[in-house]
Amino acid sequence: MNLSGATLLGFTGIYILAIVGLALWAAARERRGLAAHHDPREEHELGGRSLGFFVLLGTLYATQYSGNSFIGFTGKAAREGYAFLGGPLFMQSVIVGYLLFAPALFRLSRRHRYRTPGDFYLHRFEHRGLHMLASAIMLFALLNFVLSQLVAIGQLTLVLGRDNAIHPAWGIMTLAVVMATYENVGGMRAVAWTDLLQGALLFLGVVGLFFVIETSFGGFAQALVVFRENWPEKLRPPDARGLTQWFGSIMLFVGGAAVYPQAIQRIYSADSARSLRRSMAIMGLMPLLTTLPLVLVGIFAQSRAGSTVLSGDRAMPFLLDLISATPLGAVVSLMVLGGAVAAMMSTADSALLTTSSIVNRDWLERYVIPNREPQFYLRIAKICTWVVVLPLGLFATWSVSAGITIWQILSIKLELLMQTAPALWVGIRSDRLTGNRAFIGMLLGSAFTVACWVLSVHSETGAIALFVPAHTQAEWSTARAPLGLQAGVWGLGLNLLICLGGIYSRPRSRSVVA
Repeated sequence: MNLSGATLLGFTGIYILAIVGLALWAAARERRGLAAHHDPREEHELGGRSLGFFVLLGTLYATQYSGNSFIGFTGKAAREGYAFLGGPLFMQSVIVGYLLFAPALFRLSRRHRYRTPGDFYLHRFEHRGLHMLASAIMLFALLNFVLSQLVAIGQLTLVLGRDNAIHPAWGIMTLAVVMATYENVGGMRAVAWTDLLQGALLFLGVVGLFFVIETSFGGFAQALVVFRENWPEKLRPPDARGLTQWFGSIMLFVGGAAVYPQAIQRIYSADSARSLRRSMAIMGLMPLLTTLPLVLVGIFAQSRAGSTVLSGDRAMPFLLDLISATPLGAVVSLMVLGGAVAAMMSTADSALLTTSSIVNRDWLERYVIPNREPQFYLRIAKICTWVVVLPLGLFATWSVSAGITIWQILSIKLELLMQTAPALWVGIRSDRLTGNRAFIGMLLGSAFTVACWVLSVHSETGAIALFVPAHTQAEWSTARAPLGLQAGVWGLGLNLLICLGGIYSRPRSRSVVA
């Protein structure tokens, strides 16, 4: 790239200083907030429930648009072409998912002082098995979430360090340490305010990339003509199976992305229902301003690559390498890299904070080492951050070397996480859903999803196998999408049917749903 090492180092240094400065400021705010809150964990995990409209919008935006968007979405658009134009629709469906439960859950969180997503399940259903299962699924999704962001950081490190042979582990571990540090220093306030900065960088990066393509590289109109000539098969509209997968993807985002544990904690952190409603309204427009441009950017990258297939998540790294050949492109590349790194950090830091919160609140405090002082649990939460992030950094380094794509990591996370949604959707509206029924639905939906992900089916005999030797894999296909629909969506349907059937059982009077 035409960006010197000194330029990249200087930009990265300024960015990290800005992040650290915000974290220190947030830490000062947290110390002042402790005087008004008896429980320091509420201040550390939820920012004292005082996030206003702009900060709430910034942190929701930065959390929703991440390395999955910058690296994963552009890579999938390059691989699939026009068939992935449903990407913006998928992201808009997240807002639909929020509206199914967010307003009611916000009111309940204020009334009953929820701190983690698991608090709702335990308080509403009084069922420890359901609480522990939901917390375990959410913890898996959060670890997966952090992993996907670290993998994306590793992909960008490969681009930045190509000429100097910089190993992706340097980028992964450096930013992991920075995230864990400022999160421990400033808690939710540091995460939210840094998310606001990172969200602005993300948006500016998308706008700058769009601008330089139009002004310096012939624009999208010319690129689409070339794309049509080189890849005519990628212009076809989705067939019946493709439309089925579109429907499944919409359900993945409605039922999975909308119940991200860190997003639920953002709901708890809002200072008012009005701020939450206004933030959700603006978020409904963001897929048209972020996801759609990134999909077009992925198609543009494949058109400029000619007949070379941009496999995996190589579309964005290829494009940044391309546009940095001009002075303007080099500046925009720097801005895009800043936006991409910011997006990854903003998503990963939120997931890290919620991970430590769930481990601390839902497991240690309730079941393992109860009845300790709040400061004890706060120290444990900060230690947990380091225990989680360092092994994940090492695993992310291996994932980059193994060529695992972000979309693969994203899919299993959403398919399993969405099994926590029916108990939330139905339980928050009806007092007749019992804990046993909700637990059975979540357990069976999760078991079906996992079974489909680990099983393989022989293409000729229909035999099912758990392990397939490498030399016979061509004869087998995974059972991840029965009849073309993602396994998690089938699991969600089963789960939801069980929960809906449960509301016709003997009524239970539960004032928490009021």
